[in-house]
Amino acid sequence: MRLLEEHHKSLSGQQFAVQLIDIATSRGVHVDKLLKGTQLFYQDLLQHDVLISFAQLSRLIDNTQKLAKGDDISFLCGRHAHQAVAHPLDQALSHSQYFAEQLNISARYQFQLCPMLFMHHRQQNELSHCLFNFAIAKPSLAGQIFWYEYLASALLTNMRLHLGYLPAITIKFPYPKPCYFEQYQTHIAVACEFDFPFFMISMPKKLLKEKFVHSSVTRKRFALCQLQQQQRRDTPVGLEQVMVQHLQSNMQLNLEQAAQQLQMSPATLKRKLKLHRTQFSELKDQVRQQRAIFAMLEQGYSNEKVADALQFSDLTNFRRTFKRWTGMTPSQLRAQFGC
Repeated sequence: MRLLEEHHKSLSGQQFAVQLIDIATSRGVHVDKLLKGTQLFYQDLLQHDVLISFAQLSRLIDNTQKLAKGDDISFLCGRHAHQAVAHPLDQALSHSQYFAEQLNISARYQFQLCPMLFMHHRQQNELSHCLFNFAIAKPSLAGQIFWYEYLASALLTNMRLHLGYLPAITIKFPYPKPCYFEQYQTHIAVACEFDFPFFMISMPKKLLKEKFVHSSVTRKRFALCQLQQQQRRDTPVGLEQVMVQHLQSNMQLNLEQAAQQLQMSPATLKRKLKLHRTQFSELKDQVRQQRAIFAMLEQGYSNEKVADALQFSDLTNFRRTFKRWTGMTPSQLRAQFGC
């Protein structure tokens, strides 16, 4: 396994970058201002097979948000997300029979589809939940909001296209309700909740197997065969994604054990995490917080059961830690989100 760090020029983000530039320049922003500080050149982006880094892409997004007028850019990019997907993968997704197939293909070819974010899929009772986290590093707060809006817009455009209607789903955003909420009503138009501790999309479980309007088993299989032939054995995985997935498998993992699994020294791992504006304890808290909140709100666990699942020694320590994670007590969280 090869780690993907934010300065590595490994992303096929050329189509996305050009799309972003097109929107901004159509609103009067000069391309040189958009590319300032990115170390990208417009003429290079017009050539084939240009690889860029997550850091470069993040800077381009930040520049666009500061310079271009309008609060709809992320939603517009999401609506046209399929245009930035490589041909065999686009075909495999387009000809899937239902959404569950798309989720499986997306997870298998995450690096080709969206290496910036990764998904953790959970099912509980009659609902299916998709939890998303950043895979390489967390961008600026404005950058994080951009990606969440982009992802929500892309997902709903995909569902509307393949189901023929907009299904009843709920999207929970980890930030306050924006002043431009009308853009959410225009581009998303499903139930939205804000100030949730993490980004999550929830839908009826039966929706996963609802037949798509247009699908082709033969074309999907042909596209998957092409993808398998193109798949590299050393497909890179984002630094934060690797750490989070290790911690999801073993929440008692410490820095030394994690470093050993990645075949590097603890000092090197600590330095890499610091360069990506995080630390091991922060990622560990993130995993435990998400598991605790999901158990409370979706599984209906009591404080005692959650504390036991997370291996806290006593309930007081759990409540204190939970308030540090969320700024709320467990009872306040349940009250705010209607549980």
